[in-house]
Amino acid sequence: MMPVQGHDGRRGIGAIPRGQVPEAVARLAYVEYARAGHGSQSFERLHERGGFSWAELIACLRGEYNSGARDALAEMKALMVPDADD
Repeated sequence: MMPVQGHDGRRGIGAIPRGQVPEAVARLAYVEYARAGHGSQSFERLHERGGFSWAELIACLRGEYNSGARDALAEMKALMVPDADD
């Protein structure tokens, strides 16, 4: 399994817990990550630093890392139900 970094709640998005995805899914996302110019960081190093963020993972799986991470973050924000504390 590959870790996925959580989100601390900044940028108007509620906190999203860390998670895990199967290694095969992370490796598929890594293909786009490397294609987008981040291949100098090996898959193993990415794993060591805590994996992708959820937005990075979504964008990479869509094949739109460079343009899609912000879009994925905005979509996550639109879908989040505000906490009672917000």
